[in-house]
Amino acid sequence: MSNPENDIKTQSLFSDLRLAEAYIPFQRYGQIFDPMAALMNGTLFPELYRPYRKRPEL
Repeated sequence: MSNPENDIKTQSLFSDLRLAEAYIPFQRYGQIFDPMAALMNGTLFPELYRPYRKRPEL
């Protein structure tokens, strides 16, 4: 069971904060990978392909 006094304190702490807003830039479709390359790269669009760097062997 919640304590009404704690609820009021919590509400006043967060009452003037805004919710997060997502920013998604417009994407221009240009080149695309062929189907096999898209499966290997995890995306159809070369602009979105970001390979991981290989870790040095320990």
